[in-house]
Amino acid sequence: MPFKGHQAKQDAAANHFLLTTFQRLINEDLFMLASHITVSRDLAWVRANMDELTEYVVKHSDIARRLGPVVALNLQPAQAMITA
Repeated sequence: MPFKGHQAKQDAAANHFLLTTFQRLINEDLFMLASHITVSRDLAWVRANMDELTEYVVKHSDIARRLGPVVALNLQPAQAMITA
């Protein structure tokens, strides 16, 4: 099933992940975008759909979508949610 960018259903068990993407800036520094992803799927599904997830988070960032390609990324389970 391709990634559609939908949130996990309310009645399904939600899994939280932190996807960090890195893009090169003109001055050779890196731009880092950290995205919290909530899905009703497991880590294996998230890893299998990394390209689509990365494309989605970059597309929905005003800054990231104007930069070049993603040069590195990191995925990890989100251990705790911080709420304000």
